[in-house]
Amino acid sequence: MVVICRALSQELSLPGLEACAVDVIRILQTSDSYGAVPPIVSNLVWCLVIATVSFLLQASTGNYSHVDRLWSITPVLYSWNYLFVAWSRGLAADVRLVVLVLLITQWGCRLTFNFYRKGGYQWTAE
Repeated sequence: MVVICRALSQELSLPGLEACAVDVIRILQTSDSYGAVPPIVSNLVWCLVIATVSFLLQASTGNYSHVDRLWSITPVLYSWNYLFVAWSRGLAADVRLVVLVLLITQWGCRLTFNFYRKGGYQWTAE
């Protein structure tokens, strides 16, 4: 089993967080393909990318609701990432994982539709 973060078993502190960051960077450097990266690490990378893009959009437009628009979409992306990594590793489709991903996708579609219906995806909407 891959140790993703030694800090998870310790008290949360700055040195522990630094050790966690070092572990994540080491995993990213030594992985030869996307499927070799543990899905929790690739989801962390996706989270950082999405947070950075949201921050840049907020800073450039002055509209702070960009993250609200992504609230129903990002959990769906994270769950599909778990399924994709399992598939890319050649693992058989786990029924529980597939059902969970489909339920999260259905939930995300419902939230996205309701938010769209209320005008939440208009560029100027706050």
